[in-house]
Amino acid sequence: MIAAAIVAAAAVLNAPAPQPRPCVGEIAHVRDADTLEIACDHGPPVVLRLRDVDAPESGHRARCAAEAAQAAQATSLVRRAFGPAGDIDGLIVRITPAYLDRYGRTVGDAIILEDVWRGWSLTAAIAGAGRSNGIETLQPWPHDTRGRALTPKPDWCTGETHAQ
Repeated sequence: MIAAAIVAAAAVLNAPAPQPRPCVGEIAHVRDADTLEIACDHGPPVVLRLRDVDAPESGHRARCAAEAAQAAQATSLVRRAFGPAGDIDGLIVRITPAYLDRYGRTVGDAIILEDVWRGWSLTAAIAGAGRSNGIETLQPWPHDTRGRALTPKPDWCTGETHAQ
């Protein structure tokens, strides 16, 4: 009995890590300015965390009132510009995954495949839409290929940013 449990545990520990998968799909939900749910054309939805950027945190995760306000504005803008609204579906994107983060989200890039943003990276489009509307949506936050941050997390409360 104990030997079977040890064998089962070893099999789990030696199993290959799940790999993120590329997909083409529509933006189904905007969690915040850097995390979106994509309804893929084949398979289950993918939670996409945009690579090498950070958005302000909302709610209980915000460190200050200014960050919570920025998050609300940024998320609202991204929902209006790229996500589903009323009877209109969200934009179609192609995801190029890099890795899965510790929360099981696909971290990667996405290219917009339609509308006026066609051919743009989703990250650049979100940052551009923010600048056009006077809202800071994203700040650079580079990571290595295993998901380890290469610089400190941007501080939305003090306004400290990292050059991109």
